[in-house]
Amino acid sequence: PFLGATGGGKAQAPGWRRSEKGCPQNLELLEMAEDSLRDLLERLTAFATGAANVHDKPSTIVEEVKDVLDHLARDELPAASAVLLAIDPPGALHHLELVRAEVHKPSGDVNMGRARLLECVAAYIARIGRDGAEPYARDVKQACERTFRSERGSQRSVKAAALLPMAELFRLGLPRMTDTETRAIARELREDYERDRLNSARVKANILQAIAALHDNTPRPGPLTEEVTAE
Repeated sequence: PFLGATGGGKAQAPGWRRSEKGCPQNLELLEMAEDSLRDLLERLTAFATGAANVHDKPSTIVEEVKDVLDHLARDELPAASAVLLAIDPPGALHHLELVRAEVHKPSGDVNMGRARLLECVAAYIARIGRDGAEPYARDVKQACERTFRSERGSQRSVKAAALLPMAELFRLGLPRMTDTETRAIARELREDYERDRLNSARVKANILQAIAALHDNTPRPGPLTEEVTAE
């Protein structure tokens, strides 16, 4: 298998390292990394749906996903994005949408995996930047927004984490939105903050983080300036 346990207990990618120039040592190893990402994401979904007997907890699987991503050079990221950020199986967005729509009352382990996956996606978006994230930005925003609005778990960890990729996208000026769309999401987030008294402090803080990112990266004068003036 591509992933193997090290003496410290953390999964690593044995033999797969970048060259001194930052280029993959060979195409075969890069393909192994892509296959490993697919396998890990498939296992994550299999655990959530009970489709297969998966022994590792979802949070552990996500840590392995992060480990594979950490070993990628910049020129290897587009291939990883096509796997990780895909709305089609076994991509992370597919996993989030599937659990949201089809898994009734996800277990604590499944929810922890979802929260860690959302955090992973947010960190990955920050790493790949505007050009790398733009092809996936609208799908990421929609999946995260649906997860945020449908989450009813008492711990609210998934609800809070769903805001993180959105905030990273907003910092990059993504996705490209019309003035009407920009005003709508800003208004909805503000109402989410003001209306839901059951939100945890972490959820409220992440809402404010997303609102700030949206405002800071919207042209001025612009759609949000006009909304403030109108009010």
